[in-house]
Amino acid sequence: MKTVRCPKHGKQEVGVACIHILLALDENKTVGFYTKDYNDCARPWAWCSDCEHELVKLGDNDKRSWMRRANFKVVCCNCWDEAKELSSANG
Repeated sequence: MKTVRCPKHGKQEVGVACIHILLALDENKTVGFYTKDYNDCARPWAWCSDCEHELVKLGDNDKRSWMRRANFKVVCCNCWDEAKELSSANG
């Protein structure tokens, strides 16, 4: 399994989240939490409500521009869990 060194949690398995979820985690805010498991990480890929809205608008069209706007980042699985928990607690 892929790993990353997190400044907060040390060496952890990897998750992936849109930049908006990560910024919201830093600010202790919730922006929604949607996931899809691509089986390449310890956690499913996650994105916010705004990214979900854009994804639904695209339908079956090319998703490269959506991926760029979501600006997905690698995150440790503990940070990913914290973001999901924050979303669940506030949503």
